Amino acid sequence: MEEESQSPPSLPLAQRVVVIVWDGMRPDLVGDDLTPRLAAFMRDGATYGQAVGVFPSVTRPTTSSVSTGSYPLAHGVLSNMFIGPPGDRAPLDTGDRDALQRLRAVNGGRVLPLETLAEAVTAAGKTFVCMGSGSTGQVTLLDPENAGTTIHTAFTHPAALMETVTARFGQPPIKAIPVQAANDWLTDILTGYVLPEMGADVVIAWYCEPDASQHATGLGSPETAAAIRGNDARFGRTLDAISASGVPTVVIVASDHGHSTVTGMVRRTNALVEGGFGEAIERGDILLGEQAITVEQGADDALRVSLGTWLAAQPWAAVRIAWPDAGAGDVPEGALAPTALYGDRPRPAFPHAPTWGFSYTWTDAPNAHGIPGTAFTEFYERLADFDRLQGHVVGLNRLTATHGTLSPRDQRTVLALGGAGIRGGAILVPAGVVDIAPTVLALLGLPPLPDADGRPLLEAFAGGPAPESVEIETETLATLPTGDLRRYRIGVTTYIETDATR
Repeated sequence: MEEESQSPPSLPLAQRVVVIVWDGMRPDLVGDDLTPRLAAFMRDGATYGQAVGVFPSVTRPTTSSVSTGSYPLAHGVLSNMFIGPPGDRAPLDTGDRDALQRLRAVNGGRVLPLETLAEAVTAAGKTFVCMGSGSTGQVTLLDPENAGTTIHTAFTHPAALMETVTARFGQPPIKAIPVQAANDWLTDILTGYVLPEMGADVVIAWYCEPDASQHATGLGSPETAAAIRGNDARFGRTLDAISASGVPTVVIVASDHGHSTVTGMVRRTNALVEGGFGEAIERGDILLGEQAITVEQGADDALRVSLGTWLAAQPWAAVRIAWPDAGAGDVPEGALAPTALYGDRPRPAFPHAPTWGFSYTWTDAPNAHGIPGTAFTEFYERLADFDRLQGHVVGLNRLTATHGTLSPRDQRTVLALGGAGIRGGAILVPAGVVDIAPTVLALLGLPPLPDADGRPLLEAFAGGPAPESVEIETETLATLPTGDLRRYRIGVTTYIETDATR
């Protein structure tokens, strides 16, 4: 390939980019029955059938990757909930916008250490707006330094904007499953104010469905189907408003992760005590984060090594990630380094990085509604049915779904582009959420983010390189009972994918 063909265009292909995110939407649920507008958009646009999120496949690490174009190894939001740095070991819930301010002590006064899409867009004199109906922390991570405008169902930035939008569109409705009224309210503001009156150049609208309904009622439930249909209707309204505006616009539709039906919750503390680590837990030497275990500074390296050996023997842990603090020097056999998942680019260590990370085990078995994909998850007592206790795994008292593993049902995401300057057709090239920010900037003819791990999806651009000409390196990282864990490289960008079945 000629190097010239790989350079982002110097002139904008579009005047405006609108990114629509359906939280938790699995690509295999897209179809003419549930999502006629989305299905038609994906047929007409550039659709990535191999798109993936990040690990862990949960929302706030993904949001941070959307806003920075980088993986968690660079932006430091390592999970939805993680253990804070030494001296501040309390769990940090990234869904809370106030809790995120604790990261400023880690990142030199910033919430995220990297320049964001919002900052790059506004530095170029353009208007950036992010909108959301999920957690307050989620939408905050789209623009943590308040470079642009934020509209959430609970707050706005600037704060005075809430009075403006409520005077026009009413108070934000209370969220109930399925979350229809609150998401309709956001769409009213998007189509009736943000696009026509604010003249936003870049918009990211992040809807909490179908994630909220899937968590509460399960994959394939009537409530989840209603949530998906509601999203599709809102997507259609947005496309119609964009078309009527006459402004050359690229629409990017994406999801942040998929979902799996939960078949059991793992009581890790009980398992660790039985494994001989009870005293270390009582001393505070072992701390449990989301799919992660942290060993306190000053503890013997032998504790770190023995934890890794113990973790490898647990049937609920499919893949181990040995962070630099794992205490074994080289990466132990059978474990992965974080760079295997996030790319080999040198990155400074975060003081809140865990000792060991892992992915819960998964299968591709169907649930009661015939939707494939199951997984273990964290223990939640309010959902526990102790009559279904099997060792340290507890069954559920109701059908529910969650995400976070390296399962393809959790990892695979929706990703499609359409509109001004976009070629049509399926694109069988790896891509991911880390590519969204680089692609938005390239579409607007703006300079790239200097620390991004992602790449502009030039093969989706009219006049860009042909998709079949994109050079892809493939490496098998691990062979698992459920399929091969593979890493793809396009340039310096890394993508992780696991087979659905063997």
